Amino acid sequence: MSIAALIVAAGRGTRAGGVIAKQWQNIGSKPMLDHTLSAFRACPDINCIAIVVHPDDKVQAERLSSEGYIVVEGGADRSRSVRNGLTALAEISPRKVLIHDAARPCVS
Repeated sequence: MSIAALIVAAGRGTRAGGVIAKQWQNIGSKPMLDHTLSAFRACPDINCIAIVVHPDDKVQAERLSSEGYIVVEGGADRSRSVRNGLTALAEISPRKVLIHDAARPCVS
């Protein structure tokens, strides 16, 4: 069974403060998003991870693409961003898709 994870990281995180969106802010020595991705990479049942990023986050998107993730540009709101991610995943036709927010790094 093919299972994909869709990580939504297109928000601006303004309530968290800081000069960059919260998913790119460090927790310890690495960005919050990297902690979230580590949790999903550790799950042997997940075959593919797609990440939806804000159009202004091109530098981060390039890094994620180079690491083998499917990277998709987000939309005007969360529902559009999720839709963009699901559209990108349709090409690989996973049987299930887990949708998770980048700013929730403590997922088990």
